[in-house]
Amino acid sequence: MPELEKKNEVIVKPYTPEVVAEHEAKVGGKSNLREIIVTDDEGIDFYYLVKRPSRSVVQAITNSNTKNDINGASKILLGCVLEGDMQAIENNGAMYLALVENITTLIGGVKSEIKKL
Repeated sequence: MPELEKKNEVIVKPYTPEVVAEHEAKVGGKSNLREIIVTDDEGIDFYYLVKRPSRSVVQAITNSNTKNDINGASKILLGCVLEGDMQAIENNGAMYLALVENITTLIGGVKSEIKKL
């Protein structure tokens, strides 16, 4: 996993622009990809490439939530992680929570409105 130095920081970014381009083709374009940066308590930045949750993922999360299966919903959300240091989020609960919260915000990232005709 490549580590880059940036102003007294260590950055863990395990993917390249070529890898991003490969994922673009699989997830319906660049508009469905996001980069989430999680900084641990030692100042290390961990970069994660994630895809927007699809309709089927949102339905699975909804089903997990109706069954009060919070772990299931979190696992489904982590299925949106395409690249990144999975061991870091497995071993650090705070990083895990930060990543899940950020992926959850991608679900509500669109706007809609109803207009009377």
